[in-house]
Amino acid sequence: MADLLPMAGPPPTADPLATPAASPSRSGGSPPALRVEGLRKRYEDGFTAVAGLDLEIPDGAFFGLLGPNGAGKTTLIGSVCNIVRPSAGTLSVFGHDHRSRQARRLLGLAAQDINVDRFLSIRQILVYHAGYHGIGRKAATRRADELLALFRLDEPTAGVDVELRSEIWRVVKGLNAAGTTVLLTTHYLEEAETLCDEIALLRAGRIVDRGSAASLRERYAARNISEVYDRVIKAEEVTP
Repeated sequence: MADLLPMAGPPPTADPLATPAASPSRSGGSPPALRVEGLRKRYEDGFTAVAGLDLEIPDGAFFGLLGPNGAGKTTLIGSVCNIVRPSAGTLSVFGHDHRSRQARRLLGLAAQDINVDRFLSIRQILVYHAGYHGIGRKAATRRADELLALFRLDEPTAGVDVELRSEIWRVVKGLNAAGTTVLLTTHYLEEAETLCDEIALLRAGRIVDRGSAASLRERYAARNISEVYDRVIKAEEVTP
């Protein structure tokens, strides 16, 4: 149960399927990888998924976003990726408005749910989507074959064996080490604790706490992030 939102800043002519170069703010120390200010989303049925959310993720971070179903995680990621249209607020990716072509070039999304054309093979889908990034068919085919040989699967991380799951995270951590910022939403709390530099706890469309795994454990006198999660979320549930 994981969604991955990688954010990197290679030049537009570079191959986004290759290990990315450091993102733009590493050299100039300017904008964060993601800045969200006053995000609000109210759906047509009246449900407010996110109300006034502020979030800033620094360039190069491996950031975890944890929360129960309905907390607003999917709405946030969907808004950043232009899948969901916010009711209010501003979002930027490395200083670019999230709706701009520049921002979209710097984003990738590996969603938990299968949301691709079921009539195409995974190889065809990889080659097809590479075209959106200006990758020629020959290069796209080569990279698709490399990725299929490496992963041997068609979903992010759920429902895979332990060995393959470890391989996926090895690759993602390698991308992060090379400069890609990663936003991870997951219900596997031990996964977030192991991988993420910083974790935010989301409840009812707002961030209720944030920090490194170590600082959160210390703050709540907890042995692990699972205990932190239980204490924070349950406290929020009983707060009038």
